[in-house]
Amino acid sequence: MQVVAIVGRPASGKSTAMQRHMALLGKGHLVKKGLLKYHVYPDSCSIVMGEYDEEQFSGTDRLSKQVAPHFRTWLMDMACDPENFGWVVYWEGERFSNKPCLDFMYSIFGTFSMRVFLLEVPEEELTARYEARVQNPTWLLCMKTRMTNLAIMYPLIRSTNESIDSLLNSTRPPNLEL
Repeated sequence: MQVVAIVGRPASGKSTAMQRHMALLGKGHLVKKGLLKYHVYPDSCSIVMGEYDEEQFSGTDRLSKQVAPHFRTWLMDMACDPENFGWVVYWEGERFSNKPCLDFMYSIFGTFSMRVFLLEVPEEELTARYEARVQNPTWLLCMKTRMTNLAIMYPLIRSTNESIDSLLNSTRPPNLEL
């Protein structure tokens, strides 16, 4: 099992990139288990955390702020089940991009089975995107600091909106027929 994530500052395009990737995974369905919501794509052995639709804030932004401990328990159960060999769990966004979650995931999956892409966007582009959103400026600064700190503490793979699609495509599992 692998874990692939996109982290980045608010409005950097994480959810949009994930939605483009989801379109390549085949036919999927939404699962709701307590605080967790995720899309399952059996044909491509993929799971995408969050709830995606046409809303401005979708993906993991639609999950409860208290979801992280539930996600860690679910992920451990998934990783321990041999039925999930070869599957990839994708996630993006703020809900799991914190030290407790990343420490847990790296301790379970290591750098071999865990890839985290840091989606970077020029400051002037982010500023223009922020004008279209109503978000607290203090929170935006906190998220900028968080991404800077994560880039120091973890082996993040830096990406741009131009490179993220090919990077995500390189993580798709081959169709396994065991």
